[in-house]
Amino acid sequence: MIDSFALALVLVAEPQAPPTRSAVTVDATGGSAYGQLAAASGGDFSGVLWVSGHLDGGRSGVYLSRSDGRGVDWADPIRLDGDPTGSVARIAGDALQVAGNGVYALWSDGRNAIPGNSVMESDLWLAVSTDGGATWGPERRLDPGLHKPFSVMESTFAVDSLGTADPADDHLLVAALLATAGGSELRFLASRDGGRHWEPPRPMAAGAADVRMSVDGPRVHLLWSEHHGFDHQWLYQRSEDGGRHWLPQPVPITQRSPEVLTGAGAVAAEGPVVAVAWTEHGATGLGPVLRVRVSGDGGRHFGVPTLVGNYPAGRAAVRSPTLLVDRGTTVAAWSDNRAALDQDFFQAFAAASRDLGHTWFESPLSPGEGREVQFARGGPERSQLVAVWTTSLFQGHVEASISRDGGLHWSPGFRVNDRPDHVLLARVAWNARYDNAVVAWLGVNSIQRIRSMAGGFRPQWVHPEGFLTPGGIGWFSIGGFPRRDEGLPFGVLISAGTGHWGPAHGFRDTGLLHDPLLEGSYRLLQQGALNGTVLPGGIGTTPPLTIPPALARGKPLFCAAVAWGSAGRPGALTDVVEFALN
Repeated sequence: MIDSFALALVLVAEPQAPPTRSAVTVDATGGSAYGQLAAASGGDFSGVLWVSGHLDGGRSGVYLSRSDGRGVDWADPIRLDGDPTGSVARIAGDALQVAGNGVYALWSDGRNAIPGNSVMESDLWLAVSTDGGATWGPERRLDPGLHKPFSVMESTFAVDSLGTADPADDHLLVAALLATAGGSELRFLASRDGGRHWEPPRPMAAGAADVRMSVDGPRVHLLWSEHHGFDHQWLYQRSEDGGRHWLPQPVPITQRSPEVLTGAGAVAAEGPVVAVAWTEHGATGLGPVLRVRVSGDGGRHFGVPTLVGNYPAGRAAVRSPTLLVDRGTTVAAWSDNRAALDQDFFQAFAAASRDLGHTWFESPLSPGEGREVQFARGGPERSQLVAVWTTSLFQGHVEASISRDGGLHWSPGFRVNDRPDHVLLARVAWNARYDNAVVAWLGVNSIQRIRSMAGGFRPQWVHPEGFLTPGGIGWFSIGGFPRRDEGLPFGVLISAGTGHWGPAHGFRDTGLLHDPLLEGSYRLLQQGALNGTVLPGGIGTTPPLTIPPALARGKPLFCAAVAWGSAGRPGALTDVVEFALN
């Protein structure tokens, strides 16, 4: 006989987008610096890194707030730097990295600057946690191997965990672009033991203007631009062994030309597929266009430059290209003003190519304005991709879209932030343990202070359905589950509150309270009353459930759905959804 318990649902429309979480202000003072934000997530860690100028009596500092892999509850911020001078600190979008139990933060500041030098000096600094961000060791200055004065213009950071959970095995890789009295120098720095010791810095290029890096296991791919008088050029370098050895000479990606633009380049790699992108003036010399070259042999040979996008080339202007490679598919994103030529109205678009850049399939991302697209993905065994962008620079907000097929098709854009703040910049990180997008952004509040915020969502969702009264009928529907879960069983768990329950040791935190209601729903799930099958398209429903006549009205309930495979292997897990009892 199937157990019964009190349950009532409200008849509401099925969601058109996954539920997003309420925003959390991680920098409670509202003193975050413009443009300085990073986010990372992995395992049971999520973190937001920012630069603040209002904590600690007004001094600039580097701060971190952490959460678990769900990104739901955020701890009070801690300061990572020890700069006593309050000099200006800067971080890049990839400045926070997580690999197993190791968490790493990279920044630059000018605490050691000598007044009167011809270059506004700054140094690179690193902070390391070996226990998932719970505690942090002392900061460490990284030596790029240059005589002072120099200043850190730009840096890009990646970590290769080698597949172990021991931070002592992590390889830390940094490409730093440094301004010197004589111009600029691009240096590559590497540590093979989690940041304790560093190899001698390697000079990569003189006169570089921008640098991008993509790391795929031991393979390191660098892209940078150079100025040659009025001409500009993008160049590529590759290492197959984590930066120990490189090609004898960099590979020219573009010709030297005044039409080639610096400041807007991208590189992405996975396995044998390597893609590079840049912008250049069109044939008319007017609006910039997006060009992409793709290699199918690990960067040894690249295809011809391809114009990507269905905008009127030479009339529309392309901005902020980004790239991602997922299981052989190259995905590009950008913003352009095709809908309002000669105006500052930009929309976000994506395009995917499955044939090494020969043909592209374009999809709109933003329903309205869209700028500065950021990608995140679930990993090689997952087909889910997430794109996040901001809308207008003033009075803007954060929007997102989801692809279940590696970037060929995208969901309608939906809003992520639930605050009225004017969003300036957004970052996104993916947590594979929870199939979860953690989103951070900078928002300007009503008193014109910049605040660091955090929120997020899971692409998969569960939804209670049916107009239920005592003795009525109800069920649960699911949607957005990844393709890898299609054909798997799923179940719905119900509780009277939120908590941290997992059905077995090491299982993920469902977010539900362990109470009699949850135990009753777990028994119903085992008996087939609260489960179903994930169908093609990532959808499914549970069987209709009769509600007992004895029903406590007005009581909120909380539910989550999870898919599982053979031997109890968990599939995707939804966020907790609260629904009302009537």
